[in-house]
This record gives sequence, structure tokens and C-alpha cells, in this order.
Amino acid sequence: MFVIYQAASWQEVKEHFADRPLWAFRGQSNSRWSLETTLYREAVRRDGLVPALASRESWILYQFKRFSQHYRSDLPPENDVLAWLSLIQHYGGPTRLLDFSYSLYVAAFFAVESAENDAAIWAISLDVLELAAHSRLNISASGSIIDFRRANNEKFQELVNRPSDTEAVLHVEPDQLHERMWIQQSLFLAPTCPNKPFMTNLASVFGKKAGSFSRAKKVKEWPQTLEDKSWLDFGEPGCLGVIKIELPREIHREILDDLQAMNINAATLFPGLEGFARSLKYFV
Repeated sequence: MFVIYQAASWQEVKEHFADRPLWAFRGQSNSRWSLETTLYREAVRRDGLVPALASRESWILYQFKRFSQHYRSDLPPENDVLAWLSLIQHYGGPTRLLDFSYSLYVAAFFAVESAENDAAIWAISLDVLELAAHSRLNISASGSIIDFRRANNEKFQELVNRPSDTEAVLHVEPDQLHERMWIQQSLFLAPTCPNKPFMTNLASVFGKKAGSFSRAKKVKEWPQTLEDKSWLDFGEPGCLGVIKIELPREIHREILDDLQAMNINAATLFPGLEGFARSLKYFV
């Protein structure tokens, strides 16, 4: 299910992971960090425990809906929970949504832009995840990618409206994307049980315990045997659905230089003066 790849160079990472359609990537500036939502992290930071986060989420939604009309006129439909949570996430509020990108390069930028230690890119196979999630959550979907996406969104809406203790992770995308999501090729992964850590939900969707991640195999080369496992369907022995790519501090400048040459920087990922000013850090 899970393996840690300790990359020796940026070139190796690109060779092995750049061409992976229907994979989701998330960059984190510290390789020791696990995956966690802002909603859960904020609750732990404030209380040291996580009681009834689903009800807190409902209150956050209620308050945001009441106030956002003063600042935007193009608000989502009242009952489109995913669209509202996406908007809260966009403005920096706490939600159960976790940002990912279809682009390895965008994830790499977020991993190394401000990193002071070894960074990491988390890579998750959406095919493997959806097969596992659909089996665990009894989702029936067929047809096009759009049909699968809408089935996921509908199940997510159902679980937010009627909270469940079933632990899993769903790939969701709002029907209407704001500009930054489009530019960053964004998507969301969302835990179905917000009261539990994201990693617990992620392990559960594959029928594993959260401790599976701490016992993961670490490799310094990416052999064909692992490549084959990363393309198998969920349920196949040894199938890989989650890969953590560790990026040592000494290759971060190489990555930033390569991304800058491709015009991937804060100015292009965050349109406006704020993003342009942020992009000037590259020249320091």
C-alpha cells in the first residue's frame, strides 16, 4: 500500500513520477510531517483532543455563509457543501479538505519553496484510491470520469449532512473552480470521519491500520518491481496506492531553478501583486 522513496536527485523524481495521469500530489516543506487537515490540526492545537468535529464544521459553514455575502456576490448554491468548504479553504479557513494537485511540479514548488529541512511530495493513485473508497463506502459509479467525480461528490455531501464513523478518504472536486484551483491543477482529498486523523482515514480505506505508514518500506532506488505495483488495481497483492517522495535539502535549489525555467513560481501560482511579491524570494 505505502512506500517511502528517498530521492537522490530531482531528475530521478521527474523520470519516475512526472508522467502519472490520475495521480494526486501534495508537497510539504518538512518530510517528517504526516498528512493532516487544517480542521483536525486546529482542533488538536487548541484542545489537545478532537470532540465532535462534524458539529464544529457545521458551525463554521453556517457562520461563513452568513458573512461571506458582504464580500462576494458569486456565492455557491446554499446546499452545495463541497463548494462552500472549497471557498472556506481558499480563504484560509479550517476545513476537512486537503489540497492536492494533478501536477508533480506544482507539488514540488510547495514542498521546497520555503523548506528549511528535507521536504516531501506525497503521491496517491486516484484509481487505486477510488476503487478502495467505492468498495468501502458502497458507491456505485460507471461511465466517464465526470460520472465518477459526481458520485464521489454526492457521497461526500451525504456524509457531511449525516456524519458517519466510517473511516475513508474521498477524492472530490467542486463543479465550479475558482481561479487559483484551475492554475494550480487542484483537487481535494477529504476524510469521511473528520474526528479521526487523515492518516487513519487513509489507512482504513485500504483496509489497514494507521501504523502501516510507520512501518513502511524505504527505498533509495525505484525498481521496475515497484513501478509495476504502483499501477495495479486495489486488491492486487502488494499494490501501491501511496508513495512519499523525500526530497533532501541539498537538491531544493536544483528543483527551484528547474521550476523557475518552466515559469512555475509564486507569481504564476498566485496571480496578483501578493503572488508576484512572494515570487521575489527566489532571487534572494
